Order: sequence, then C-alpha cells, then structure tokens
Amino acid sequence: MESGQHLFPAHWLFLLFVVLLIHILVLFEYILVLFENFVNLFLLRLKTFHIDLKILLCYSLIMGDEKMTVNERIKIIRTENNLTLEKFGERIGVTKSTISNIENGNRNATEHMIKSICREFDYTEEWLRNGIEPKKPTLDEDIEYGQICAEIGITDNRAKQIILNYGRMSSENKNTLWESIDKLFQNNTHKITP
Repeated sequence: MESGQHLFPAHWLFLLFVVLLIHILVLFEYILVLFENFVNLFLLRLKTFHIDLKILLCYSLIMGDEKMTVNERIKIIRTENNLTLEKFGERIGVTKSTISNIENGNRNATEHMIKSICREFDYTEEWLRNGIEPKKPTLDEDIEYGQICAEIGITDNRAKQIILNYGRMSSENKNTLWESIDKLFQNNTHKITP
C-alpha cells in the first residue's frame, strides 16, 4: 500500500459514518418510542386507577351505609323494633350480653344468628350482611293480602265478617256493592275495581 492511499477512500468513510449515524438515530428513536409507550402505559394505568376510585366513590355514595357493619345494622333492627337487649336476644335465642357484645363490636354475629334475625324480624340477609337495599323483602300482593286478612281475622271481627259476607255474595250482589262503593268514592281520584 503506497503512502497517501488509505484502506478506504474518503467517500466510503463518509458513507460508513452516515450509515452509523442513521443506525444510532434509529436506535435512539426506538428508545424514545419504548419510553413513550412506558409513559403512556403508566398514565393509562393511573387514569384507570383514578376512574376506579371515582366509580368506588359513586358506589359508596349510592349505597349509603355500606361502611356500616353487620353489628351496627343489628342494633338498627333492634331499635327499630323498640326492643331491649334482653327481649331482642330472647327472640333469636341468645343472651342479652351476647347482643350487647355484638352491638359494641366485641364479637361478630354467627351465621345462625344472622339467619334467625332476618327470619324473626323480616329483613333481607343482603341488607343485614352488606347494607344493600331493600331492607325488607318485597311482598307479592297476594301474600300481603293474605297477611292482612290473617291480621284482620285475629283482631277485627267486623272486618272479618264483612270479608266472609262478601265471599258468600252472588256475582250480581258483588257488582251492586262495587257500584255503590264507586259512587261513594266518585270524587276520589282512585276508583276501586274488583
């Protein structure tokens, strides 16, 4: 190799430099894209977490007493029914001190107690356990009618006699009775229909 001659001509060195520079720029761009994706993923997770917190807050505002414990809801049931610790305990088969300890958070109600309370006082397990409405089970109209009739039969002999007499009437007499009742309530917005 003569002096003045290089292993690579100058234009080749320049091309090699340009190719190397392009590779470095591509690698740098790749690193920037990775960093941008990482930042976007982080921000997306942060936004998702923020949205989840908002949903949780809305849920807690809607549910109202979801922070209330089973023990606190048991106390509500007892006080709504105007019962002493002793009377409430008797109705579900436990002592006054057991109820006191549950209401004060010193012990938890057992599965059996929860089921007994719901059955005895007509509350839903879902409300007692989790605070989810409705508190009381909704009644089918026929069941409610049966319960009212049962209560009337026990306490109101005149109402019981009216129901028995109505049941014994002919269809024609029932229609006449309803017409009379409708006339009696004609100024009322609700018409009674058989």
